[in-house]
Order: sequence, then structure tokens, then C-alpha cells
Amino acid sequence: MHVDLWSPGDVIVDEKGNKGYLLNSMCEITQFAIATPPSNITLAHLATKFMEHVVLTFGMCAVVVLDDGSPFKGVFKEMCDILCIKYWVLTRSNHKG
Repeated sequence: MHVDLWSPGDVIVDEKGNKGYLLNSMCEITQFAIATPPSNITLAHLATKFMEHVVLTFGMCAVVVLDDGSPFKGVFKEMCDILCIKYWVLTRSNHKG
């Protein structure tokens, strides 16, 4: 499963101070994709959103694939460690790995 955070250009902030990110997850085997808007990008919040909206909805994943060029790679690596999920880091800009 490929996981990354995306924002539309400059980060948009709403009236509550939440930044406009989407937690994108895509499974190569089942071909589903899900975009979840986190209210913040802390490790605990992203792990909760990933569990609630991806793992508990679609089933356990064997490997999380991360883009080496992502500024959130460290947060995702920690999330995988906490959730005991194996992760692979692709080389920078290798979106077809």
C-alpha cells in the first residue's frame, strides 16, 4: 500500500487553523484508493486516521510503501513502527515502484 500526504500547492488553512492536507493511500493489489483529510499531521493523529479509515475499513496491509522524497517520510516510518507494519522506502521520485 502506497501512503503519502498531499496538499494543493501552498498549504491552505481553514478558520479553525487546520491545514489542508490529504492522507492518500492506494493499494496495488485491490486497486482501491482513499483520501482522508487529517485535521493535523502529528504522528498520533496520522496513525489513528490510517487505522480508522484504511486498515479497519479495508483490512490489514502487509507493507506500506513510502516515497523517499516525501517530507513526511519520517512520520510515516514512525507510524509503521508503532503499528508494527513493515515499510519500504522507494528511491526519490520513483512513483512506479
